[in-house]
Amino acid sequence: MESNKNLMIFSEPFKHIVEDNFLDKEDFGKLKSRINNLINNSKNEYGFSVEYNQARIAVPDLKVTMGSSILSNKELIDFYKKYEDKLLDHLKKLAPRKFHLYNSFSFQLSKTVKKGTYHIHDDSAEKLLSVVIYLSPKKNIGTFLYKKKESIPSKQVDWRENRYLAFSRLEGKTRHSYKSNNEDERYTLVLNLLTSNRNLARWIEPGIDGKFFVIKFLLKEFLKGIIVFLKKLPSILKNII
Repeated sequence: MESNKNLMIFSEPFKHIVEDNFLDKEDFGKLKSRINNLINNSKNEYGFSVEYNQARIAVPDLKVTMGSSILSNKELIDFYKKYEDKLLDHLKKLAPRKFHLYNSFSFQLSKTVKKGTYHIHDDSAEKLLSVVIYLSPKKNIGTFLYKKKESIPSKQVDWRENRYLAFSRLEGKTRHSYKSNNEDERYTLVLNLLTSNRNLARWIEPGIDGKFFVIKFLLKEFLKGIIVFLKKLPSILKNII
């Protein structure tokens, strides 16, 4: 484990960063005071246990491609500019080979309902850096981290207001889950550095899991193309003859 004041870098069960008091007091207070402004645009992607409002900014032109119900467009861009260097530094620490793929930023306020849970997953390949910051309430349940193929948590990152957890996803390895306690709704801020080239991101991940996924995907697409061609072949031959 590497440690520097509030920031700690852990290697198990996969490489991740934990930092306390990540947001400055003004930003933390502002976001916490606006949690009731959350307008759900999740389309139940996470099931009915989780609602969120997600906004996106295209990089480097800083164009808001999806607005937020929590922050105005100006506030959203100012927030991004304020924390961009730190997020990029953490991406370099966790996955330097993915750094050049970064072309979008997402800002998401999430609510997990009382007794709500979200299953074990390793995150979408578009996410180069995955970040969660615990917002409210003072006491709840943090994030469970798992070793590959195991269903019992190897570690729990404990809940603490303004605590930051970050990792760079790895196919089948950065497995994590979360849940709310039985008493309170669980509010978090989720930040992501994103790429539009998911398969390249998978390919350059360490290990073979990502590469194996890409090979299977390309073979599947190749077979689809052959099937489409064979269906069209009789009409092609008819026109030739």
